[in-house]
Amino acid sequence: FHQRRSRGALLIALLVLVLGADLVAFTRPFLVLSSPPHQDAIAEALRADDVGRVATSCEEGFSPYRSMNVLLPLIDGHNTAFLKDYAQFAYLTRGDRVPSSIRQFPPFWLDSPPRRLDLLDLAGVTHVVDCTPLNLSRVRLLERVEGLYLYRMVRPPARAWWSCDADLVASDEAVTELLSDRQRDARRRPVILETADQRIGKLEGCRPDASVRIMLRDTPSGAFVADVETDGPGLLVMSETHFADRTAWVNDRPADAFQANLAFTAIYVQIGRAHV
Repeated sequence: FHQRRSRGALLIALLVLVLGADLVAFTRPFLVLSSPPHQDAIAEALRADDVGRVATSCEEGFSPYRSMNVLLPLIDGHNTAFLKDYAQFAYLTRGDRVPSSIRQFPPFWLDSPPRRLDLLDLAGVTHVVDCTPLNLSRVRLLERVEGLYLYRMVRPPARAWWSCDADLVASDEAVTELLSDRQRDARRRPVILETADQRIGKLEGCRPDASVRIMLRDTPSGAFVADVETDGPGLLVMSETHFADRTAWVNDRPADAFQANLAFTAIYVQIGRAHV
């Protein structure tokens, strides 16, 4: 009985294998794998210019759906699973009202630039790829490739910076309300979400002239490394996306990774040199 079952299973597996091989052979002439036009040229120009993160609105020329093929960090995500806080941040950056229910990821850059370019800086965007010329004082044209315009931010935002002040809040709603205020500078005064288990330490004596050196970024594992030299406590604020399982170490000791500016990460650093 067991032998008959084994033979039957082997026969079914062989049948599936033959059918699969036949199907591949049949469909091969109808499948053409190709990159979007000029994608490689744009990607090469970005890499040569010390790219940070890229915003794009070009579905055909340099689509955020396909740029994973050239291994470039974009700010958009188009999967069915995404981080809610990051999606809410995208709505705020566009100047739109944050809906109560989000069914798909909202792109940051639509047909026109987002209305909150100050918030776009928080995401670490250094370059923009657009299908039309941009009339923005914040960008300069780097290269034009067959109808695509590659721009670099005039003052590219740092991926990590030092802050001596923060608004400490207890809910996502409070974070959204503060970030909606166009008069606030969220880089100088980030909005930090505190919980019962995570509390920011004292910031008295913080020196704004702390040195921050980024040692590692954009790794496949998501690891990010920075060295801080300071004589007082403060906050290392990053454009690195925050999520519940993100862990941090300061001088090889576990540290809290705080949710900063709704979608990103901040680490509290005490006196002295810190390897984060």
